[in-house]
Amino acid sequence: PVLMHGGLLGWFWSGKPFPWDDDLDFCLLYEDLRHLDGQSSRELGYDDLNYLFEINPNHLDRTTANGHWKENQEKNKIDARFIHRDTGLFIDITALAPEDDLLVTKCPHRYRVEDLLPLAEVDFCGTKVHVPANPQAVLTQEYGWEALTEPIFRDWVFDCFMRDWTKNKPQAP
Repeated sequence: PVLMHGGLLGWFWSGKPFPWDDDLDFCLLYEDLRHLDGQSSRELGYDDLNYLFEINPNHLDRTTANGHWKENQEKNKIDARFIHRDTGLFIDITALAPEDDLLVTKCPHRYRVEDLLPLAEVDFCGTKVHVPANPQAVLTQEYGWEALTEPIFRDWVFDCFMRDWTKNKPQAP
């Protein structure tokens, strides 16, 4: 799996998730998701007492469009989700399917293969994860150049010395 979307953007800025983000997003190849579908937790090697791994039955229909924040489409349909039962924290998984010379999700995100591969291994909160070969190109395609350069988001400000996002303090009258 490869760290993508908001998680990738958080890693780009600080090496960790955004403090306001409540999930992580990963992509994996569609064929890998199909391989996982129908396997038991024992076969997959995870603790099903503490975690739940569910694959959306609609993952087979690649024409099902997910909602995108810039468009008015139907509600988001993630291909799979890995959930911690006690806390409800989750990882969203979106499949990348080949289409022409691209890898595409249902979101709809369309990536050039050379922007994704070869994957790079990086540290993300003390854990090794994979990121795209060209994260700037991937993030610019998804969010625009401003997402990589604008150090203010809502009431958060990026502190480049601390390499972290801090809440903007309200100004006194």
